[in-house]
Amino acid sequence: MPVLTLLAGLRAAFLWTLVTLLAATSVASAAGARRALLVGVSNYPKETVGDLQLAGPKNDVALMIDTVARMGFSDRDTIVLADALEETGSTRRADGPPTRAAILAALADLGGRSGPGDFVLLYFSGHGSQQPDPDPAKRPVPKPDGLEEIFLPIDIGPWEDSVGAVANALVDHELGRAVAAIRATGAEVWVVIDACHSGTMTRAAGEGQIKQVAPEVLKIPEAALEKARAAARGLAPATRGGAAARPVAHGWFDEPVASAATTRSGAAVAKASAPGGYVAFFAAYPDQLALQKNLPRGYGTEERRPHGVLTFYLAQALRGGRVATFRDLAHRVMAGYDQFGQAPTPMFEGDLGALVPGGASEGVMRWPVTVEGDRLSVGAGVVDGLGVGAVVALATLEAPDTVRAFARIEAAGAAKAMAKPIEREGLAFDAALAGESLTARLVEKSADFVYRVARPPRRPGTEEERAVAAALDAIAATPSGTVTIVDPAEAAELRLFVEEGRVWLVADDADFLKSGRRQSPSVALPAGADAKTVRALVERPLIAMAKARNLVRVAGVIGPGTLPAEVAIEASVMRDGGTAGPGAVAADDRDCPALDPSRPPMGAVPFEPTASPRLGHCDTVWFHLTNRGTKPVDVTPLYVDGAGGVAYMGPPEGLRLDPGGVTRSFPLRIVTWSRKRKIPLPIGREHLLMVMVEVEGREALPADFRHLAQATPTGIANRGAGASPLGGLLEAASFGGATRGAPPAAAIGTAGIVDFGWMVVAPEEAAR
Repeated sequence: MPVLTLLAGLRAAFLWTLVTLLAATSVASAAGARRALLVGVSNYPKETVGDLQLAGPKNDVALMIDTVARMGFSDRDTIVLADALEETGSTRRADGPPTRAAILAALADLGGRSGPGDFVLLYFSGHGSQQPDPDPAKRPVPKPDGLEEIFLPIDIGPWEDSVGAVANALVDHELGRAVAAIRATGAEVWVVIDACHSGTMTRAAGEGQIKQVAPEVLKIPEAALEKARAAARGLAPATRGGAAARPVAHGWFDEPVASAATTRSGAAVAKASAPGGYVAFFAAYPDQLALQKNLPRGYGTEERRPHGVLTFYLAQALRGGRVATFRDLAHRVMAGYDQFGQAPTPMFEGDLGALVPGGASEGVMRWPVTVEGDRLSVGAGVVDGLGVGAVVALATLEAPDTVRAFARIEAAGAAKAMAKPIEREGLAFDAALAGESLTARLVEKSADFVYRVARPPRRPGTEEERAVAAALDAIAATPSGTVTIVDPAEAAELRLFVEEGRVWLVADDADFLKSGRRQSPSVALPAGADAKTVRALVERPLIAMAKARNLVRVAGVIGPGTLPAEVAIEASVMRDGGTAGPGAVAADDRDCPALDPSRPPMGAVPFEPTASPRLGHCDTVWFHLTNRGTKPVDVTPLYVDGAGGVAYMGPPEGLRLDPGGVTRSFPLRIVTWSRKRKIPLPIGREHLLMVMVEVEGREALPADFRHLAQATPTGIANRGAGASPLGGLLEAASFGGATRGAPPAAAIGTAGIVDFGWMVVAPEEAAR
C-alpha cells in the first residue's frame, strides 16, 4: 500500500475516532450512564415451533447495535443476547445465546448496576404468543381475555401440564417486574418489543412473515385456553363500568406504569426512591400480529434483508436526526408504518414527552463516505432516509459546512448506500476529493410514487382470468406514471386475485377475505366481459388507491416541517355509544345524531397523532387549529379512507388561519354503515392529512389542494397552489409524472403536512 494512502487512511480513522469520542463525551456529560439489552431470536428449536423460524431478528439486532452506538451507548454497556449474529456482517459478537436464564440474568444485572439519572433500553425481537393466566383474579390489572403474553427465548419448550405453563417462556409479568426493579433505582427505562402480542390471523400471498407462534403450535390445550377465557369473563363485571370498575391490562404489563415525577425532560432525579421514567414501543396492539418483512422495498436496493417492521422504522427515525422527544420518535415511526402499507398499528405508552437519548430537535446528520472506483459508498442507508434518487452534499471532515460536490443515491440497503457523483450548483466531483476524508449529508429526499400491483398468482385458465390478464397487459403497455404491473413474486403494494367472478384488490400484508366486515375490496366482472371492459373496470380503482397511498407517502416524506411551532393542532374524539333500533340489519344500521359544527361538545377526549385511536360508527373527531405565528396559514384537510378514497373535509370557502391566536374548529364524523344503500362502508387504517402552507399576505389567494380529492385530473382550478414545489410534489404523487426526488426543504418553504391516523372498526371491534 502506498505510504500516502496509508497515512490518509490513518488520518481518516483518527478523525472519525475523534468525532465519535467528542460526541460520546458530550453525551456522557449531559446524562448518566446509558445501558442497553438487545435480544434477538431467529433459530428456534424445530421440535417446538416447527418451521416457524425467523430470519429477521438477527438483522434487527445488528441494526440496533449500530443504531444505539450512534445514540451514545458504549459497547461495554450494551448486552447482546442473540443467535446467528455472525451471519449479518456485524463485527459485534453476541455476549451469549438468548435463553430464558440469560435474559433474566441480564435484566437482574441491569437492575443491580443502574441508578438515578441512568437510561436503560430493553429491546426484544422474536416470536410472541399467549398462554393461559393461571389465576386472573390475582392480577393487579386483569386481562380481558384471561391470557398472558409471552416472549419466546431460544430454548422455548412446549406446554407443560404439570406446571400449567409453556416451558422457558418469558411471561409478561416477569418482564414487568424487571422493568419496575430497574425503575426503582431511579433509572429511566425504554422498552421496545418487536413481537406479536395476541390473536390469530391468516395472511394473503406475500413475502412477509408473522412474528407469532400460535398457542396450538406450543401444544397448549384448547381446554386450558377456554378455561382461562371463561375465568376472565367471570371477572367482566368488575372490569367494565360502574363505580367498582378496575382498569384492564392491554399489553405486556400487569398495571399501568405512571410517568416519574422527574425525568430527562426536566430536573435530575433527586433520590433512588423516586422511580425513573418509563416509555414503551410495541410492534402491534394486543389483538394484532407483528410482521417481519424484506426491507427496504421499492428502493432499487442491492440488499433486501428481513427486518421487523417496528425495528426498521424505529432505526430509521433514530438515525434520521431531529428527533428530540419520544413523541417525535413515535410520529416518525407512524409515518414509516403508513408508507409501508397495511402493517399492524404500533402502540406507544409512557412518558412520550421525555427526551430521547442523543436526540436533538435540530442539527445535521452526516455520514462517512469512501470512494470505490467511480462510485461512493455512504455509511448510511434507507433507515437514514437515503432512498434511491436522494441527493447528498459532500464535504470534508475539516470543513463539514463547506459543500464540495454532490452525489445521487443509486442503490440503498438498510444501512449502506452507493452513490454516483453529479454536477449541481456549479460543483463537480474531482480527483482531489478522492483523497480526502469525506462526509455526506442529505439535501434532497427520495420520493417513490410508483404503486406496484402484482398480477394474480396463478396462470390464466378460465375466460375471465384470460380477460383480466389481457387487461393488465394493456395497463402495463400504457403506464400511467403511477401504477406499475409486476409479477406475482415481486414486491408490491397491492395483489390481485380472480375468484368467484370478481377481481379482488388485496393490500400487501393484509388478509384476503371474501366475506365479513373486513372483506377485501373487489370489482365484479360482467359475464363474458372482454379485456377492454375489464380494464375500464379495474384501472380506475387502481389509480385511486395509488393516489391515496402516495398522498400518505408525501406526508411521510415532507412531514410537518417548521409549522408545528406556528400552528397548534388539537384533536379530540367524542364517542357516540348509540345502539341500533328495531329492524336494523347491523349494529351500526342507524342514523347518527345531529351535529352542530359550530359548537365543539363538552367531554371530548383529546388524542395525538401517535395515539391511533379506534373509532366506530357515529364517533366524531374534532380539530382545533390555532395560528400562533405572524403570517396567515392555509390548511387543506384531506381524508384518506380505508378503500383508497380521498375527500376534502374543509369548509367550502377554504380554511385560512389568520395570525394572532384565533382558533378555528371543524368536526369529522365517522360512518361505517350506509343507511341509504344498506351496506357496510370501508373500515381499516384511515388518515386526515392537513396540508399547511404559510402565505405572505392577507390578500393572497388561498393555497388550496382540494382538487387532489378528484379521482382523475378534472381541470378544477387549484387557485395557485399547484405552482409551488410542494404543489408539484403532490401533483406527481396524485396524477403521475416523473420526479427524481422530493424538493429540498428550502424550496418547499414554510409548508408541511400533519398526518392524523386512526383505525375505523366494525361495531363488534369498537366494543372491545
